[in-house]
Parts: sequence; C-alpha cells; structure tokens
Amino acid sequence: MVIINWKKWSCPFLLTLATITLFSTLFLTYRHFQNRSKLVQNSKSHIQNEIKEKIKDEIFGNRAKEFNQNILLIVTGIILTILFSSLFLVFFFNSSKTIIWTCSIAATLSFLIGIITIWNTVLKKDIFEKEKHTVIVGKTSLNKFIKIQEIEIQKPLHIPTGIFIRYIDLPDISSIKLNGTIWQKYPKDMPKDISKEFFFPKSIKSEIKQSYILKESNSTVIGWDFNCTIPQKPKYSKYPFDSKILNLRIRHKDLSQNIVLTPDFDSYTLINPESLPGVMPNLETKGWNIKKSFFSYKIPNRKTNFGINESKSKKRPQLHFNILLKRKFLPPFISHILRLLVALLTLFIIFLTLPKKWFFSAMSTVSAILFALILAHSSLRNSYPTPEFFYLEYFYLLSYFIIIMVVIDFSLYFKTIIQSKFLRYENNIIPKALYWPVMLGLLFAVTVYTFY
Repeated sequence: MVIINWKKWSCPFLLTLATITLFSTLFLTYRHFQNRSKLVQNSKSHIQNEIKEKIKDEIFGNRAKEFNQNILLIVTGIILTILFSSLFLVFFFNSSKTIIWTCSIAATLSFLIGIITIWNTVLKKDIFEKEKHTVIVGKTSLNKFIKIQEIEIQKPLHIPTGIFIRYIDLPDISSIKLNGTIWQKYPKDMPKDISKEFFFPKSIKSEIKQSYILKESNSTVIGWDFNCTIPQKPKYSKYPFDSKILNLRIRHKDLSQNIVLTPDFDSYTLINPESLPGVMPNLETKGWNIKKSFFSYKIPNRKTNFGINESKSKKRPQLHFNILLKRKFLPPFISHILRLLVALLTLFIIFLTLPKKWFFSAMSTVSAILFALILAHSSLRNSYPTPEFFYLEYFYLLSYFIIIMVVIDFSLYFKTIIQSKFLRYENNIIPKALYWPVMLGLLFAVTVYTFY
C-alpha cells in the first residue's frame, strides 16, 4: 500500500500557487494603473474649458466596465494569495492551534476587504445604458448631434426646451411622481400651423398648466407647471445597492412636423451632470440620493408610423431628461445587515464556548435565532413583492446554511461516537476556525456573481 506524504507534496504545491497568484496580481495592478495614467494624460492633452468634465466622464465612462473587472481580478488575486499562503502555513507548521487561528483571521479579513471593495465600486458605478441613448451634456455634444440630425431629417425645427424638477416621490415600486416646470422657446418665424404644446409619452397620469408667457426679440418663451406619474420597471436584483434612472420623455404634440426638442443649456448656470442641472438644489427623496441629471436622445422603436409619412416620423429623436438615483445604504444596513451580523456573532460565540452540558439550551437559542431571521426575511420579501431574487436575500440564505452546519457539527461532536480527526482535533478547532472564512467566502462569491 502506497502512503502519500501530504505535507511533502502539499507545501511546495501551495507555495507555488501562492507565488503565481502574487506575481499575477502585481502584474495586473501595474497594468491597471498604467492604463489609467495614460488615459489621464490623453484627456489632459485634449481638455478645453467647456468640455473638461465631459471628456473625463466619456473616457473613464467608456472604460468603466474594464476598470471594474480589473479591480475584481486584483482583489481576487490578493484573496487567493492569502488563502494559499495560509494553507501553506497550516501544513508547514503541522496545523498548530495558533497558526490555524491566524490563517482563519487572515482569510476572514481578506474576504471582508474584497466584499467592501466591490461594494465601494458598485456605489460609484454609473448604471445608465449609454449604448441606447445619445447623452447630451453641453453645447458641444448638442451641436454635433444637431449636425447629424440635419443630414437624416429634412429641415428639422429645433425648439429649445428646459426643465426644473421641484419634487420627486416614489409612492410604490412601480411608479414615480414628479412636479416641476418646463419651458420652451418658440422662434418668431415659426409656421403658425405648429402648435405650442408638448406631452409626456410614457406618463400614466399628467397635469400640465401654462404658467407664464414672455415675448423676447427673437422668440416667445412659454412656461408650464406640471405634475406627472411615470411608470418604472422594478429591478431589485442588487438591493440594497440598486439604482434607478428616472427617465422623463418629452415630445412635441405635432407628430406630423419635423420638430426636434433641444436642451436649453443657456438657461442653466451649470450643466455638468453632477451639478444636477434641472433639479431644485437640496431636493430630498426618501431613501435615495440624487447623483446626476442630464439630457439624452433616443430614437423610439414604435414599430408603427401612426399613419404619418414614414420619413417624417421614423428617425426623429425623442428628448429625455434623466435623473440617476442611488439607494441610501445606511437604512437597509441597519435594518437587515446589522441584524444578521449580530445573529451570526451570537451564534459564533455559542459555537466557540459551548460546553457539552449546555447542548440543549444552546439548541433552543439557535432555534430562536433561526426563527427571528426567517421572520426578518419574510418581512423583507413583503416590502419588495418582486419575482426576482435580490442580493440581500443571499445574506439570509447563507445564514441559514451556517446555522444548519453549526447544528450538524454540534450533533456530531456532542451526541455521536464518531472519532473524526476533523471534529476531534484540538476540541473541534477546525470547524470553529472555518466559521467566518466559509461564511464570508461564500458571500464574496455571491457578490461577484451579482455585480459582475
């Protein structure tokens, strides 16, 4: 019978893996920062006063997915290096008690830092689908877009349109309520048969009331106050790190005319998306932070011409006003994640210190923890009645898994005569040392799966 010396073969193998992952991670880190520095230098060489922020946003926005993936690879490489190094130390030092706990703490911290790094990246991530829209963030991009449209649309009439949002409310998971003012500047030489009206194509309910008329030398400015409710598709797969795009479509009433609404940038002091043009300063939305606001165009895919000449309606772009909302992380953290953390810490203390004579009392406590988590999970589900499975639910599922594993370990260790080295070694130290690394390792895997 051939006896395999695991220490002889595992130590060099794990050391080799740790070395490979370390140097691979260092190389990826070098390439990542090298690419970022090149982009910064390229952007500086093209920057002009008016389009400084636009160039920066476009360059890093187009490469954001690649940069995020690089960060994920770097973090994963660091975690694997720590894990392989920890296993090497455990085998090399004959699984001493101190080494086992040191490696457990190292693995736990590496997974925790990896999860927090991904969370931080997600919180800064822009979820707007730019490939479906032409984003307009200044006069330069607007003039470029107008030139393209003049080729595709015969003699379009451009009507400058501005918007100011005073109130945003999310009464339920499927709608958004808005209140504000819209104004339009109609040129004096505009044909008389063109109406001076607009509407919101996607609104469920809207009230539009003219509030003022101002005649200027070359145009007439008309302002309307409005209230409208627009539908939204509930997406909670990344809760509590989810975002929403409040997308308000604005269209002129005369579909038979070649009218293109254009953003009235002259009426805004600042037009950088992060300065929130078109949104009332210090506007509060319960449970959400307002991150950006900007205009965009999109060619609607109606699959009909409404009985109007196809050449007049098919390629006419529709003006959109967009507000990017990101959920406030602190409320769900306190109400759910902190509760789970307290429950898992309590379970770990019981797991760590439980003597045999308190076995049944501990089982009662564990059952109470499990029941409390099930109630909290049910309450979360009732708050967001959506068919999709969202990120925070994995916290509960992993907690159930850990509780079941702890109960099984208790039962095998205290109530059976199984002489397993895994369970009996140093008073059940291996399952205890694996508690947090397994929990956070699975959570790290779920986090990567959800956000990448």
